[in-house]
Amino acid sequence: MATQTKDWILECALTLFNEQGEPNTTTNAIATEADISPGNLYYHFHSKQDIVEALFDAYEQRLLDILVTPPDRAADLDDIWLLLHLSFELMGHYQFIYRDLTDLCTRYPKLHHRFMGIMRLAKQTATLMADDLVDSGIMVATKNERDAMVENILLISNFWLANDRIRSPKGTIDPARAVAQTIEILKPFLIPPARELLDSIGSRYH
Repeated sequence: MATQTKDWILECALTLFNEQGEPNTTTNAIATEADISPGNLYYHFHSKQDIVEALFDAYEQRLLDILVTPPDRAADLDDIWLLLHLSFELMGHYQFIYRDLTDLCTRYPKLHHRFMGIMRLAKQTATLMADDLVDSGIMVATKNERDAMVENILLISNFWLANDRIRSPKGTIDPARAVAQTIEILKPFLIPPARELLDSIGSRYH
């Protein structure tokens, strides 16, 4: 029962954080959303920081499962598409992290450190996949071009939610648009058959 209550508190907190922003959400508001007393919430989480860290734990674990390269073969375009699709979908589910990313990292230094670790792993995974495409003859790009490509992908990853919020403050966020935009970064470096395949993949998002 305690585990169920704890999970329910986290679910309610995630909803409020995503809708209102984590800085604007109090523990009392979370207790009200969960239909429990503030004392009951305090029994499970002693502070809002504990709730934030628990949600970040869940997000981090799911993302680490996504940020892997194929263990027994070179990565291909389908692998990259799947990684982007799953990553942006996960970011949309835990959008409060990216909605208030700079502020979150400033107020929670431990999360900042862990987020930088995620960034390093994401960069490593994207670089390995780009290298695989070059080695397979699918992509033609120098190391400097690949490095810039990876940095642009990370830039979109970290700030596409802010862009969506600005463009449509009252609308729903659209991870598919972020996937489509990221795919466009790769296209100029692909050989024609691969570019046609990527166009086919991208058409699913337009």
